[in-house]
Formats: sequence, structure tokens, C-alpha cells
Amino acid sequence: MTKLRYKNLLAFLFFPFLLCAQSNWDTTKYVKFRDRFIVAYYQSLKSFNSEVKQVTLKDSLGQSAYNYIAETSLVSGFEFNFDKINIQFSIKSKPIKDAAKYGKTDFFNLGFNFGGNRWFLESSFRKYSGFYDKNTSNYDTSFKRTGVFRQLPHMTASLGKVKFLYFTNYKKYAFRSGYACNYRQLKSAASWVLSGNFYNNQQVNDSSFIPLIGRKYYRHFGDLNSIRVTGLSANFGFTFNLVLFKAWFLNFLATIGPEQQWRRYGLTTQNSGKTYSYLSLSGDVRSSMGLNMKKFYLLYSFTIDYTAYNNYIVQYGSRYISNNFTFGWRFKTKTPEFYKKFQQTKFYKKL
Repeated sequence: MTKLRYKNLLAFLFFPFLLCAQSNWDTTKYVKFRDRFIVAYYQSLKSFNSEVKQVTLKDSLGQSAYNYIAETSLVSGFEFNFDKINIQFSIKSKPIKDAAKYGKTDFFNLGFNFGGNRWFLESSFRKYSGFYDKNTSNYDTSFKRTGVFRQLPHMTASLGKVKFLYFTNYKKYAFRSGYACNYRQLKSAASWVLSGNFYNNQQVNDSSFIPLIGRKYYRHFGDLNSIRVTGLSANFGFTFNLVLFKAWFLNFLATIGPEQQWRRYGLTTQNSGKTYSYLSLSGDVRSSMGLNMKKFYLLYSFTIDYTAYNNYIVQYGSRYISNNFTFGWRFKTKTPEFYKKFQQTKFYKKL
């Protein structure tokens, strides 16, 4: 790809940065908590799964379909918010029940978000280590006796992602009132959403993803032990905040769109150095509900992030699911002088 094409893609992805207008909003619709430093504690249930199946041969027994799951029983973390800045991190805090049955999963997550209600930039890194195959009973005759799933303790999945969201009705709709809660939506409102994503996703194992009994269905992909994908997408969607009594709220957001992917497949018999280009589909669905008061907030949020990596032999779907329960408290603070100077810049006023 030429430099010119890269510049065009980046310009298309981040074009809202170039828009110039005042950041005024309808104060009858939402308000901002000024000079507030927010500390939040959250607990969440998270899972990452990869569904793998072949499309070339008939398989009535389902011996060539696999659903690899990395599942955490309980994750704890902290979130810090001030004005346009949000930082969050979490680690697995409670061992999963029946580890002998499902195996052990290690998890790490780090996020940094920046922006306002006109546009918002999310960046995150998460990593899972340790998977099991939910479809083990289809091909392992010992499963009925032992109840132990096929485990892949050395399989790891890591995802670094940057997501850009632009809201057309930012003067009446406050996206951050439903998640970071440094705004408070007073009356119900909705908005169209323009979204762009750039990410690098890697899933790697020390042996083939495909068990020996199923490799005959996959041709040379029977030796597949890694997939590395760089993706760039442009999505379109809709979002709304439903508000009751100026405090109770329900948020929903969904986007979908085309995605350009550059993939590299690794085989146990050889390390493929060839990059394949594909056009696929990606989507983002999230929701939150809770109580947003002047001093504190309580919320539950739900996120599904799905991407397909299909070719002429293998259908490969990657799905991330997160359920979060968050309690946050607002502390009154003075704005640092250096930050006040930043607030006077043209860049800040475009947020």
C-alpha cells in the first residue's frame, strides 16, 4: 500500500478531529460535573472466545467445529476520571471454580480513554492466557466419563485496539454520562454514531489449534497454530440515553461496518511470512444502566465486540464479552494550572 493510500485511510478514520466548532451544549439535556476527580471500583465477568470451523467437507458429527473459551470468574479493577481523561486497569482476582475441568485462565487489561461528547477516543490492551474447547464432547469419547474439557494452557490471545467515536447530536446527547459518568444526562436523547477502529489481534498456541481427529477437514490449515491480524474499519451506528427522574438511565450503542484486514497464518510445519488481505465485517454493541447522582454513581455495563476472520477453508470468529459492575465517587478538586492552559487551547474546545 502506498503512503498516499495510508494517508487517505487515516484522514477518513480521524476526520472528526478536523472539525472546528464551539463545544456548547444544551444544558437542559445534560450537565457536566466540573472540577471533579472520580475514583471508581469495578468488578466484572469477562470472556473471550474463538469459534473455528471448516466449510469444505460435510461433518454431521461436528468433529471439526471448535469453540475456544478463555473465561474469568471475577475480575476486579479501578478507574480514574478527570474531565476528558479516563484510565482503567484490572487483573484477575478470584480463581475460577472447577479449574480441573476448565483449566486456568490468566487475564490482564489496561485502558486509556480521552475525549468529550463530540468525539471520544478509546485505547485498550487486553491479554488472555489459557483456553478450553467447549465442543470437546463432539470428538472426545472420554468426556462423558470425566467431564474434563480439552484444555490449551499455552494458548494466548492479545488485542491492542484504538477506537474512535463521533456523535452527531453531541449538543443534546452525552455519551460519557452512561459510562465514565463525569456528565449527567437530564433528559432522554439519541445520536447517530460514526466510528473507526484500528487494532492488532494475535492468537497463538504451542501446537495446532485443531485436534488430531479433525485435521483431515482443514487441509494444510490442520497445522494452524497462530493467526495475527491487523485491522482497520469504518463503522456507522446509533445510540441513545433513556433517562428517568434525571438520575436513572439506560444507554445503548451499536455500530457495524466494513473492515480491511491484513492476516498472517502460522503453521506448526512452517512459519508463514505471507500477508493476506481480506475485506470483512466488524461490529460493536454495548449497553449500560444505573443511577447517576451528584456525589456518586452506580452502573452495570455490557459490551460485545465481534470480528470475523473467514477464508475459503476456515471460518474463524473472535468475540469479546464483558459484564461490569461499577461504583464511583466524585471528589471536588481544583484544576491544576497547567491543565487550565490546556483547556484554553483550540484542540480542547473541539472536544
